[in-house]
Formats: sequence, C-alpha cells, structure tokens
Amino acid sequence: MKRAACPSMNSVSPYITAEWHGSCRFMVLHSSLALAGVTSTLAPFAGTTKEYYDLLVSASRILHQASPENRVLISGFGAGDPCDQQMPEDLLKMGVADHIDAWNLHAYSVMTQAKRHKQLVHAVKPGMPLWQTEQMWHTIADPAMQARLTAAIQFWFIEEGFEKYFSFGEDFF
Repeated sequence: MKRAACPSMNSVSPYITAEWHGSCRFMVLHSSLALAGVTSTLAPFAGTTKEYYDLLVSASRILHQASPENRVLISGFGAGDPCDQQMPEDLLKMGVADHIDAWNLHAYSVMTQAKRHKQLVHAVKPGMPLWQTEQMWHTIADPAMQARLTAAIQFWFIEEGFEKYFSFGEDFF
C-alpha cells in the first residue's frame, strides 16, 4: 500500500489562521511518529524525518504568524515500535529546536528516555521547556499498582525538570 503524501502546510494555512486564531494556544504536530513507510494507528505519521521537519517548520511559521502567543510542541516521542528512536536526535541536528517552543515526550517507557531527551535537547537549546503529554499504565492490570505508579511517575518527571505532565487511563481492565 502506498502511503499518502504529506500535506502542504500552505494548503491549510488560511484555515489555521482564520479558525484557530486565539482559540488554541498550544499545538502538537502529530501525536506520534512511526518509522518511515510504516502504517500504524498508534503513530499516524509515517513520513521521513526530513518530511516531518519540513512540515513542522512550515506549521510553526504559520502558527506563530497567526498569533505570536501560539506555542508549538514537537510530536511526543516514545520508545519502541513503531517509533523511530533516531528521529529526535536527527531532528535536533537539522535545527528543529529553532522552530518549536517545547520538547514533547510520551512516557510509555517511563523514565528510560527522559534523561536522554533532556540531555539531547538542552545540549542544543539550554532551558527549552520539557513536556510529557501522554502516559498510561495500560500494561499493568493491578489497579493498586497503577495508582502507586501514577503518583510516583509525576514526581519522577518533576525531579527531571519537566514543566508539564499529562496522564490518562483506560477502563478496559
């Protein structure tokens, strides 16, 4: 199956400018990223690192033009399949830190990636805000353990200097 081409941000610019001006201050461009060419419902963007970079740079320019108060977050990076573990480092080498306002991480790997991402980002842009925007304990069936870990992980991210932390859960246990 051939994957769809990445949309041009210029094609949606009038919509973003007219419809989103002043109504949503924080934007994440794609929740999760997959390896190039891999189709996954967990990571709907399956373009190359360069395609994502180009899309993000264009979106950032348009969103900041729509309102200087808008803040652009990079996609939340997680660990494991289908995520490209090299993409965060490659994007930073390409200069992505100049086009985003906060670094975004998904904590499904708990703390295993937090320190690495913090070091990578702050080596390029010291002090860039770090956000954790997606996490749940879907692999742990014990509700008591989920409750303990839910409280603990928030403190772990605070200790690492993350500015924002968001968690959610499922009720399918």
